[in-house]
Amino acid sequence: MNFFGRKKSPTATTTTTTNSSAGKSSGPAQALQNVKKQIDVLEKRIEFLEKKQLGHLQDAKRASQAKNKTKAMQALKRKKMVEQEINKLRGAVMNLEQQSMMVESASTTKDIIEGMKAGKEAASSIMKQVDLDSVADLQDDIAEQFQTQTEIDDILGNPLGGSFEDDDDLLAELDELEDVDELAGLEEEMDHVHVVKTTTLLPNVPQGTIHIARDEDAEALAALEAEMAM
Repeated sequence: MNFFGRKKSPTATTTTTTNSSAGKSSGPAQALQNVKKQIDVLEKRIEFLEKKQLGHLQDAKRASQAKNKTKAMQALKRKKMVEQEINKLRGAVMNLEQQSMMVESASTTKDIIEGMKAGKEAASSIMKQVDLDSVADLQDDIAEQFQTQTEIDDILGNPLGGSFEDDDDLLAELDELEDVDELAGLEEEMDHVHVVKTTTLLPNVPQGTIHIARDEDAEALAALEAEMAM
């Protein structure tokens, strides 16, 4: 209710709402852009003042050459004032650049945090679809499948006619075979030694025709030897 009889201006309300919306829409990017614009303005101002400073310095030199000391001193004072203004603006530019870096760093940090939050939410959403008990059951099922496959492999590896004899029986049979082989080898060696000995005791076989003496020739030879002895 308006006690003064005036209607509320709709323009003021619209302006307030617009400013509020603009404030909400202004973010780090807009703030960074405004800071950079202000830096550009200050740098242009510094460039203008530097030219003005150079002009005052030239005025002081000309006045000094003209032996006008008062005018030269005034020109140097104006140069000093401009120099102070330049230094002040340069300090302001430095501060704005630091703020710009802070805004960029804060914006980057915000993006990093938002990325981490998004990753956490995605991981949480995925983990909600995974049941710990179902994972344990799955692991048990896989282990059971491996065990079943191992048993199947063992069954398929057995001979169709039944299993072989016990390993102890097979080892005993192998020992018997080794004993038989050893005995056979020993007998073969003994036979070789006997043959060698028998061959050594036999006399040499005469070469050529063998002449066998008769009894009559022996008697005639004996009589001849007796006569020669007389």
